[in-house]
Amino acid sequence: MQSLHKLRKAIIKLLYQQEFDVEEASLHENYLLGNLKQDDCQWINIKINCIKQNKDHIDSLIAKHSENWKIERLGLVEKQILRLSTAELLFFPEVPMAVAIDEAVKLAKQFCGVKSSGFINGILEAIAGESSD
Repeated sequence: MQSLHKLRKAIIKLLYQQEFDVEEASLHENYLLGNLKQDDCQWINIKINCIKQNKDHIDSLIAKHSENWKIERLGLVEKQILRLSTAELLFFPEVPMAVAIDEAVKLAKQFCGVKSSGFINGILEAIAGESSD
C-alpha cells in the first residue's frame, strides 16, 4: 500500500478535477487509479464515495465553522481538503482526529500555503470539537 498521505493527495486531485468536468475527471481517475494497487484504489474509492454521499452535511459543517466565510468563497483546493478531512473526522473512526487534522494541514501547506493551512486547521479543530461532544 502507498503511503496514506500520497493517497490523500490523490483524493484531493480527483475531487478537484470533478469540480470541472466529470468526463475528464473519470479519465484522470482511470489513469491515476490504474497506477495504484487494488487496495489503494479501494481505499480512495471508499473515501470519495463517502464524501459524495455526505457532501451536503459535510459542507454545512464547514460553512458553520468557517466564520464569516461562505463555502462558495473558499478556494477549490481548500474546499476539497476540508471535505476529505471532515469526512475522516465524522465517518472514519479508525483515523484519529489528530491525524486527520495534521494530514489536512500538511496538504494545505503543500497545495495552498501556510495561511490556508492555519484557516483549515481552525475549521477542522472546531468540527472535531463538535463531533467529539
